[in-house]
Amino acid sequence: PCSSHALRNWLPERYAAVANFASEKLGLTPVLVGGKSEMENAMAAAIRAHLRVQYVDLVGKDTLKQLLAVLARADVVLSPDSGPAHMAQALGTPVVGLYAATDTKRNCPYRALHLCTQHYANASLQFLGKPVEKLRWGQRVEREGVMALISVDEVCALLERAASGNRLS
Repeated sequence: PCSSHALRNWLPERYAAVANFASEKLGLTPVLVGGKSEMENAMAAAIRAHLRVQYVDLVGKDTLKQLLAVLARADVVLSPDSGPAHMAQALGTPVVGLYAATDTKRNCPYRALHLCTQHYANASLQFLGKPVEKLRWGQRVEREGVMALISVDEVCALLERAASGNRLS
């Protein structure tokens, strides 16, 4: 659930709400993955505090090679702008991407635009006071609260769409 930039991370209670939905409505088992950093462990703990369904917790327990195996076997991956999102896409696993701080059209995994949130233009106006067309290429909107533009309902709809679709060949 973490990017290398903390301000690109979604809210833990919203991750948990989506994980609860995925389990209860879609029959999926949520799997938390992440590294051993303090940020990733804190995020995982905050998510776990809001989960009411069974899940698998691999945060800080897997290697990069094992992460690739998990991503390859996943039905769908939910991730902010991060390396594992691109790795999952490369393996053919559908990715629901969480984008507000960075431009979806520039940063989301290849072939996953239809499964990514697209709040960069709203974030540009709300947090920088400029239309997206006035930003320099690649400019980020890494501001406190930017990821709160992404709603649980929006992500659940994207997750449902991804889980019901066909995997990439």
